[in-house]
Amino acid sequence: MFDKDDQQMISRPVLGYDSPAEKRAEVIEGAVFLPVHAVASPGCATYAETRVLADGATALFAYNSLSTLVNCCGEQQSWAAVKSRELSEIQAGSEVDVVLWDTPLPEQLRRDAEND
Repeated sequence: MFDKDDQQMISRPVLGYDSPAEKRAEVIEGAVFLPVHAVASPGCATYAETRVLADGATALFAYNSLSTLVNCCGEQQSWAAVKSRELSEIQAGSEVDVVLWDTPLPEQLRRDAEND
């Protein structure tokens, strides 16, 4: 979970790389990009999306770059950039068993225009 102080790092769904803000987000030093549930309104808490794996473990997906997140999760995926040192706290707060890095989601789970 991210608090309201982290709101400046939370985006709307990524729709490509034409926006200067998205280009800046790509190079945030020390950032980890996480798929999150869409933010209802500014100031609301944001929660990282998790997935249950075939073995029953709950996974948090993390990406080293925004472009990797988009390629792996789809162009409509909401995301947040967090400091890498905060990932273990997010993992503990989300009660996940494993963090999977730069892992593509199956096509049916991606957030693309045709899968929304």
